[in-house]
Amino acid sequence: MLCFIIINLWFFCFTNIESNRFLISSILTIFGFFASIIGIVLGFKLGLEDEDRKREKRIATITDNVFIYKYPDSNKLLEYQLRVFNNSKWTIHSCGAYLTVDNTSDDVIDNKNELKYYPDSTLDNISFYIDKQKARPINIEKLCWSQLDSNDKNNHKADINAGEIQDLLVFKFTENNNLEIAAETGFSSFNGRARCILKSKNYSFTIRIVSDDTIGKDFLFEYDSFKRTLMPKLENKP
Repeated sequence: MLCFIIINLWFFCFTNIESNRFLISSILTIFGFFASIIGIVLGFKLGLEDEDRKREKRIATITDNVFIYKYPDSNKLLEYQLRVFNNSKWTIHSCGAYLTVDNTSDDVIDNKNELKYYPDSTLDNISFYIDKQKARPINIEKLCWSQLDSNDKNNHKADINAGEIQDLLVFKFTENNNLEIAAETGFSSFNGRARCILKSKNYSFTIRIVSDDTIGKDFLFEYDSFKRTLMPKLENKP
């Protein structure tokens, strides 16, 4: 149909060149105008799609290059930390971590005497987000980073530069080798509050890393109460 119209226009115009010079010029101008509009719209749309593809590829690449390691000899220290490594060439902005544990309500302890290893702590001022009355499994609860901000406080979110490692606070061993789980503000020794205390036994830990530049990525660990350490379920190396 389009070809038929074009052929007829050509025949009409070019068989009457002298009398239709203005008409030819007008038609070409109109065609040029609409062609330029179509070109601009298509170029803008293709540019947006290209940017979306680049962003999706960058997010996938960064996510694939996030790794978690055990802090060296962490099982011999009071605080158990994990190291989050950004092996990509981009900065990860506003990176946070969430913890899930397969504990039961019976595993929750709120005996403050477990915390007597703090020589200068006032036990009466210590509280837990999850105590015996509110006992429940730990499900996607915020953790915090070991680095301090300008107010000497631990943060739930942190930027991780390309090739950088940030240490993540997970739990602290109590006087009886039970586990004081960190909250988004740290441990009870920091500000008088912790997530909870879990009795010492084997658990499955899931740590989810999220940020502005990645999709959520889960890391699975098994806590071995005898070895006092977290063992990764899957290989986690760059």
